[in-house]
Amino acid sequence: MSPALEKVFVAIHEADARLSAAECEVALVEARLRAADIAIATARRAAEEHGVPVSLGDTRSSSAAVTSPYLSQRAFAAYMGVSERMIAYDRQDMTEDVHFHKHGTRVLYHLPEAADFIRNRDRDKPLDTTRLAVDEVTRRRARTALRKLKAAR
Repeated sequence: MSPALEKVFVAIHEADARLSAAECEVALVEARLRAADIAIATARRAAEEHGVPVSLGDTRSSSAAVTSPYLSQRAFAAYMGVSERMIAYDRQDMTEDVHFHKHGTRVLYHLPEAADFIRNRDRDKPLDTTRLAVDEVTRRRARTALRKLKAAR
């Protein structure tokens, strides 16, 4: 191997090592941000439960205050301390233009009304067996379709 080609391979290897290190750092920062988001959501929820006013400002920049009480599904789920799936499931019982608004495919939750709805929903009520049956059939059909797709490959 020529010395010039060897230098190129060494440079590529060093760049790859730096890229891997940077990707690890990014993953660590993302994990810390997720942990901070969870802590903020927990603190906001506790503050609201104790009647302390909560600012909806962007926590990363003190100069960028959010005046809209609307949150995306991900932000609303983090705020409420539940999964996005639970929010999407509960949206079936919510009233559009009261608890949430749709803008194309994007769903925005109105913080006061939707938060009250989630907190006050009656989890002790009897389960709707029709809804559970439909959900189960839908899941089974999806699994069957996936198996058929994998078998066809």
